[in-house]
This record gives sequence, structure tokens and C-alpha cells, in this order.
Amino acid sequence: NTEAKFDSSIFIGKVNFNEAQFKNKVDFTFTNFKDVSFTNTNFKNADFSGSVFERVNFNQSKFGKAKFYQSLFHQANFSNANFKEDADFKFVRFEQGEKILFDVDDLSKVYFLNTDISKVRFGQNTHWGSNDGFKIIDEENLEEMISYAFKWKNIPSNYQDNFKLRK
Repeated sequence: NTEAKFDSSIFIGKVNFNEAQFKNKVDFTFTNFKDVSFTNTNFKNADFSGSVFERVNFNQSKFGKAKFYQSLFHQANFSNANFKEDADFKFVRFEQGEKILFDVDDLSKVYFLNTDISKVRFGQNTHWGSNDGFKIIDEENLEEMISYAFKWKNIPSNYQDNFKLRK
């Protein structure tokens, strides 16, 4: 149960992690990648928070838990990647959105909260998670919280009584 740690590393050349098997947690936080390939790589629990990717290839990679919180991507390929558990792309910056590709079948567990994905390219068969296939998980969670907050039965009775008295 050893964690692989590459945190705060700088990879200035081409790096190849193709077909690597990270069976425990791998820490790539605050790492700078010039040109890296993770093709067909398995991640049980990967943390790339705060990392910078000039060019990255995650083609056919499989992710358990994944965290890319506050990372910066210039060019990225997530074709046929598989996100089995939650993947955190919150506060990520896609510098050149048209050079980012998520040709992924299932993005139902991927969070893009506070991330501009308007120029990112997605596959035609991408499923976002809701029944209509287009609603992202962040939107579903927000609707659920709002719905819960506005149900009278969830508000303590003294608040209901005060509201009735004001009418």
C-alpha cells in the first residue's frame, strides 16, 4: 500500500507513463508536464490538483477516483477514458478549449463546477448523467439542494409558524 509521489515535479521533456498500473494513490499535485502520455494507464486514486499540462494524452486511461482541481490544460486528449468514480475538474482552466477533447462515453461522475467548458470538444455519444443525457452532475446536485431547501417539511416547525404569522 505504497503511495507513488511525483508532487511538485517538473517534466521538461517527453514523458511516457503508458500502460502504467497505479494500484494505490498517486500524487502528481503541482506538477508541470511539457508533453506526457498516460495512454491505457490505470489509476486507482490520482491527484493532479494544481498541475500544468502543456500537452497530455489520457487516451483509454481508466480512473478510479481522480482529482484535477485547479489544474491548467493547454492541450489534452481524454478519448475513451473511463471515469469509474468521481472525477474533480472544478476550477480547472482549459487555456485552449478547442484543443481539449473528451471523447468519453460516460461523464456522469465528472464535476466541472466553476470551469469553462464552452470551447471544449466532447464526443457525440457522451452521456452526462441525467435522464436526458445532457445535464451535468453539478447541475443535478444543485437542483437537489434547492429542492430540499424549499420543501416545508425540511424547515423546522417554528419557522413555518413564524411565516404563517406574518401573513
